[in-house]
Amino acid sequence: MDKQTILITRPQDDAELFAKALAEHAITSLIQPMLDIRYIPFDPPDLDTFEGLIFTSANGVKAFAARALPQTIKTDITVYTVGGNTAQAARDAGFNDVITAGGNAASLIEILPPADGKLLHLHGRHITPAFRPPRDLTIEELIIYEAKQRRTLSETTRAALQNNGLHAITFFSKRTAEAFIHAAEAAGFDPSQTGIKALCISESVLNYVRKKNWQNAYSADTPDQNGMTQLVCRHCRKTEQF
Repeated sequence: MDKQTILITRPQDDAELFAKALAEHAITSLIQPMLDIRYIPFDPPDLDTFEGLIFTSANGVKAFAARALPQTIKTDITVYTVGGNTAQAARDAGFNDVITAGGNAASLIEILPPADGKLLHLHGRHITPAFRPPRDLTIEELIIYEAKQRRTLSETTRAALQNNGLHAITFFSKRTAEAFIHAAEAAGFDPSQTGIKALCISESVLNYVRKKNWQNAYSADTPDQNGMTQLVCRHCRKTEQF
């Protein structure tokens, strides 16, 4: 395996999209999902009772669309999304009025409307603790999917670690990093001590990784796929001298 290979730990569908984006920059990748997305059954809510919807991930939009749309779609309801990928998923689902934040919880809180109506937050079972909207807002919550951590690595991933075949590993969330590190340790590997780079979507993910003694780690300038693509290109282009 090419020493410049990048390991992608996102859920399968998201990983395939990211691998395609990296391939456009001539970067080779290996997919090792560390989270499996499972939709949770729910009764479609009456959107007429809400002033807007909040989505903190594209998976939330997809889970909602799989269960509630198009039968209950209200295309003109305002949708507040954490970043560009989630916003695009909302538009693909048929929502027309989509307001996009800067890719993290703090920027999402900033774009929420004044406290003059009720909002519905549709999200996964594990939500970032950083998302704490103002108390004067009326926000109902509905859990519509869960991201279950994997506990083992594939034979291909283990071989890549064993043969020093990886240049970097991308982490799009703390739970993904947590799952990978635990699985690697269970398989007898300590990637933090191998020279492999940890490329993290945000400072919070970076801080978690560094607490695991992974010093060769970096975070993206913006907490989204575009930021991660730029981070990978900056550290892993084939023109670099390793």
